[in-house]
Amino acid sequence: MHDITVRFGQVVANSAVEFHAGWSEIHGLVGENGAGKTTLMRVLYGMYTEYDGELCINGEKHSFSSPKDAIAQGIGMVHQHFSLVPSMTVAENVVIGKPPSKRGLINLDESIEIVKKLSKEYGLNINPKDKISDLTVGLQQRVEILKALYLGAEILIMDEPTAVLTPQEIKQLMKTLIDLKNKGKCIILITHKLAEVKMVTDKITVLRNGTIIGNVDTKDTDEKRITNMMVGREVVLDVEKESYNPGKVVLDVHNISCLDKIGLPAVKNISLQVHEGEVVGIAGVQGNGQHELADAISGLIPLLTGEIVLNGKKITGKNPSLVCRKNGMGHIHDDRVGVATASDMSIRDNFLATIYRTSKVKQGLILKYSKADDYVKKNIKKYKVKIGKITDSISSLSGGNMQKLIIAREMFLKPSLLIASQPTRGVDVGAQEFIYQQIIKHRDSKNAVLLISNELSEILALSDRILIIYKGEIIGELNRNEANEEKIGLLMAGIKEDDCNKEAIQ
Repeated sequence: MHDITVRFGQVVANSAVEFHAGWSEIHGLVGENGAGKTTLMRVLYGMYTEYDGELCINGEKHSFSSPKDAIAQGIGMVHQHFSLVPSMTVAENVVIGKPPSKRGLINLDESIEIVKKLSKEYGLNINPKDKISDLTVGLQQRVEILKALYLGAEILIMDEPTAVLTPQEIKQLMKTLIDLKNKGKCIILITHKLAEVKMVTDKITVLRNGTIIGNVDTKDTDEKRITNMMVGREVVLDVEKESYNPGKVVLDVHNISCLDKIGLPAVKNISLQVHEGEVVGIAGVQGNGQHELADAISGLIPLLTGEIVLNGKKITGKNPSLVCRKNGMGHIHDDRVGVATASDMSIRDNFLATIYRTSKVKQGLILKYSKADDYVKKNIKKYKVKIGKITDSISSLSGGNMQKLIIAREMFLKPSLLIASQPTRGVDVGAQEFIYQQIIKHRDSKNAVLLISNELSEILALSDRILIIYKGEIIGELNRNEANEEKIGLLMAGIKEDDCNKEAIQ
């Protein structure tokens, strides 16, 4: 890609970018949220056609008017937010762009055989007859990769592929990418996770504010240097906080149980408390009930048993917006696209979604838009959300900027209980540092924080107490001063300390 410049109105997303990647190579593309990474790759994939500059594949110039043109030239893209049809099977989703036919109809038997063959060839084992709605996020990602490979992808763009994966799924994905590289493919990996960049890439290109800051061979650099290029300064993720001095109970959860979306037990008889002035971390491998636990506490899914008390008031089964928020709850949801935002609404209206009933912005039945806009702009600036206009669609934001907007919104009303579920998912290290500071500032202001994260480093950095969830149950509790990755990791795998002692004796 030579001299690529992309503008959206007055905003320059990419400025004279030079980007080169080779065959049998995994090339990391890194930068802060809004640095222009995804924009650049959408040019390559034919999604953005208004740009200056040239695209060359194997030395030949190309110009794409749509993704269809890019696909025809062997380019595939797995987006951060998947584009699968939940009600259809794996096989149907894989062949949807170019289905094999029989007498004018889709040949389902051949579709199944295609998926079996591709799965075996690339080591992406999956049942072609399974419905997408029944698959984990990691398996859905395999379907997206198979779909791109079926359409003939030789250049495969992966946009934040590990943002929603478990540690085990991340390891499997990294192995898959290396296998694809060894088969001669060109892999372009957009990610914020620098440990993964170091682990799997051959070369790294760093973008900042739409321009190239540097190109380096991975073996010749380290995470600190990459971070400095991305942000322009040193980033410190070690947080300073006031001494641990918890106050009264803010959240009191008694013996709650609930089901997951397909009707299976997800949370089993869990009790916990969160006090003023503390961060309680929930650690566990994704899929062990932490998502459902957060949704049950905030009223998004019904309870089978148990009771929830917030600031002394029973909120069990109550409306999440009218009761939970009214009684001091904020929720940074782990599904920022499906739940935390409304994709057909503007940036402004998504921010106002939690405050439009308050006297801050309402006079009688009338919303005071001028005052509301001031609040929106002030918080966008405070949280460094990169946008065009506040009236633009929320879908115009990168995943990381969308996340920062959600956090700004949830923090705005200073909730006495903040449920922070995967708060730094998909954000760059600079934003991660800022979000850590805001969570600790909230805790130091004598508020309660329930933190749910797949990142052990995040749990250890922020938590005062750590609860470990396994198969829907809390199987261990550690104070921060006694917790380490090894202890938490064993509990996350379902191995209790007593089990370890018994095994040692035997």
